[in-house]
Amino acid sequence: MIELIKEAMLETNEIVGREIWSDITEDTILYDFSNIESINFVSFILLVEQKIEEKTGKQMPIVTDKTYSRTDSPFRTVGTLATFLVELCVF
Repeated sequence: MIELIKEAMLETNEIVGREIWSDITEDTILYDFSNIESINFVSFILLVEQKIEEKTGKQMPIVTDKTYSRTDSPFRTVGTLATFLVELCVF
């Protein structure tokens, strides 16, 4: 799961034309107002969904009512997103 997220992050870097994220680990912060514009973050989320579909053959929306009902954001770090995706039974 971490590798899938990293791939999407690196592709987002390429699309944006600059390095938003580098030295990606489980603790890398995904969204910070100083590092990425919201439209580029949405592109990143769509890439993650696309990669999940390519890997599993199933569409898996990440941003749902379940996402918003959480007290802790699953988009805080690479690790929190990976954990959230596993909870959604992606793999």
